[in-house]
Amino acid sequence: MPRRIAASAVSSTTPDEIADKLRRVATEKLVGPRMLALAVGLFAFTSPADTRNNAEAGSSSASRSPRTVKFRATAASGLFGKTLSLRGVLVGETEEREFARIRYPAINQPVSSRDWITVQGLSAAYLQLDIDPQFAMPGIHLHMRSDDPATSHYMFHKVGEQWIQAPRATKIDVFSYAGCGLTQQSWEDGGDFHHQDFFFEVDSGSDCAVADASWSGTRGKPSVTPDSVKRSPSGAQSAPNP
Repeated sequence: MPRRIAASAVSSTTPDEIADKLRRVATEKLVGPRMLALAVGLFAFTSPADTRNNAEAGSSSASRSPRTVKFRATAASGLFGKTLSLRGVLVGETEEREFARIRYPAINQPVSSRDWITVQGLSAAYLQLDIDPQFAMPGIHLHMRSDDPATSHYMFHKVGEQWIQAPRATKIDVFSYAGCGLTQQSWEDGGDFHHQDFFFEVDSGSDCAVADASWSGTRGKPSVTPDSVKRSPSGAQSAPNP
């Protein structure tokens, strides 16, 4: 309800004083509450708790814990000659390195190695599949990375006796996305999605979510365990579809 000003007060007050009083009333009734609400909103937006949480989130994403990667190729098939390589970045570095390379030369030929490869002290790791250039044709990617969302659906992992295709347009970490422990995975080279082409196993350990603190002494030095020494715990071997 509008504020009333007594007649006696008006009659003894100059027009400028009346206008000033009316401006003060308007400020109290309208501007004051709005400014208070705005101040409260700004305080909530930049509260110390939010600032702390944002800083912690940025810090956790910027710092990468060292990890250990264990994998081996088990088989390959298909017409295309191809090479599977393990690549990654060591903690404290920015340059990518190649730590291991497995070759599939031609149709019905064995892979060049089935040994287990172990690399410690990595901040990032991925696999790369390179198709021999002479097999270049429309629709075939000559170079693929396991963490490339553009070809994420070329990746498969085994659950029971079934091969499950990875979703499209998803950045995948092949060393954890299929679960902890020993996982069997495969990679399609683009020719026939019903019969994948490169088969491999990843052993992330039962505590793969926990940072590995034992990496400093063997940082960047791949360890190779011959296939005859370390077999799959289940004794099962991955094999390509005919």
